[in-house]
Amino acid sequence: MAYLPKSKYKQKYTNGGEFYNPTTGEVYIGSYLELPNQIYYAGKSISKPGAKLAKLTFSFDKVPDTLNNRIFKALNSKYVDKELKYETPLSTKIFPTDDDYLKGTITRYFGYRIQTGRYFEIDEKTYSDIRSSDRIDRSLYSAGKITWALKGDLEKINGTNLLRLEQQYPGLRKLFTNLTEFGSL
Repeated sequence: MAYLPKSKYKQKYTNGGEFYNPTTGEVYIGSYLELPNQIYYAGKSISKPGAKLAKLTFSFDKVPDTLNNRIFKALNSKYVDKELKYETPLSTKIFPTDDDYLKGTITRYFGYRIQTGRYFEIDEKTYSDIRSSDRIDRSLYSAGKITWALKGDLEKINGTNLLRLEQQYPGLRKLFTNLTEFGSL
């Protein structure tokens, strides 16, 4: 990148929910550079910026109101009505209760986007919805659960549970990277 004076950009940090990497489709968390004209780059260095970032935008209209879409809806109204009913599952991090610590385990739930292979943590209700309700499109999402140890040799127990589940859910370790998470002191 060409030289840019410090007064022409700002170095900031995001905890997520603001930007994504258009190349990978992943939500971006970390330092970023804000340039004029709402241009954003990952990283801290203006001389070696990271990937160009795009702002996350949220629309409550799932389908744009265009002529082609109106024609499609008129010809396929049952299909379109069914598709519009579906909800997108939201990622939710659950935390152990005192009872869970007494028991020594917690059940953690995860969702899986079938086309992209991306995992996200969910709560029990979303898990049930993905598995058996008509609110979430089961051709797009799958769900699973894992028994997560809170006591004992956490790395061994949780690592073994993850290894067993990875046969059915390849890459699940990318979601649960901290094997000692929630471990009791």
